Amino acid sequence: MATIQAEEPTVVVNAEMPAPVPTEMARSVDMEALAGEIAKCVGTWKTDHSVAAFGMPCCSITAKYVFNPLKDGVYPYEGVTKVKCCGCCPMMTEKQTGLVSGDCLSFTATTASGDQHALTLQDMDASKKLTYKGTGPSAQGPVDTTTVIEAGADRWTDTVTVGGHTMVFVFSKTT
Repeated sequence: MATIQAEEPTVVVNAEMPAPVPTEMARSVDMEALAGEIAKCVGTWKTDHSVAAFGMPCCSITAKYVFNPLKDGVYPYEGVTKVKCCGCCPMMTEKQTGLVSGDCLSFTATTASGDQHALTLQDMDASKKLTYKGTGPSAQGPVDTTTVIEAGADRWTDTVTVGGHTMVFVFSKTT
């Protein structure tokens, strides 16, 4: 067992991603169980359905992430998010790369446009549901993210607020 610190996410644009700064004590987490839950995330995750984009019901967003096995002490991943208008006209495709720290306490991501985001573990409950929170910049305004991973159920939920608009993405593991 290890005691983790709830951390305030750190946002840095176009620079090395620094380690988040601990701000308050969180409950103890079984580090072996945490690592086991993150290891279950290896594979491909896709949104179950499209989400209305930025409060515009005619626009939809879909996303896909591929989490790779532990390599050099981190879990690398890549993703792509697509925005379409009227369900068929492509408006934007944003690629992203990232890392889950080897201790599984934080995620970092960098978008193709260079925006960097950091998420830190806030909780692992008795059912091994993991909750991460973080922030980052975007062209549409600040991004606040809460990620809830239920790896045993092959379910991942991102609640993302961008420029005052909240979107909920539900992912399922496909491989």
